[in-house]
Amino acid sequence: MAVAQDMTPQTISLLEDRLQRLFFLLHGRTPDETAEQEATNEGAKVAVAERLLNLERSLQSLSAQSRAVSELLQLERKQEEIMAQIEDLRARSAGIVERWYELGIIDMGECWSEWEGRLKDVDLTVTREEARRRREEEAV
Repeated sequence: MAVAQDMTPQTISLLEDRLQRLFFLLHGRTPDETAEQEATNEGAKVAVAERLLNLERSLQSLSAQSRAVSELLQLERKQEEIMAQIEDLRARSAGIVERWYELGIIDMGECWSEWEGRLKDVDLTVTREEARRRREEEAV
């Protein structure tokens, strides 16, 4: 058993060396280099955490100041809704006008306009004729 006890420290040392080689093959660095890099990374992590906190504070202050921006966005959405309603009303109005043409309502309106124009012309002619007759009667 004495031989086995003498071999134990050598075996442990050999296993440790093989573990380091395997670790190097897997990670591309030794465990000591990894520990150093992790220590460096801890400092970087702290710096990044501080930057993130500062960014969060800045965003909170900006969000408090950006009420005007949110109100503008709400107004823009409202304007888009109104524009959609206007577009719908235009389409409906165009449909109504088209239907009126189909039914002849607009043609009838144009006919009435023409008749009204003719009546105005006749009325003007009658008024002139009456005025002419009055002048003739007054002259006689």
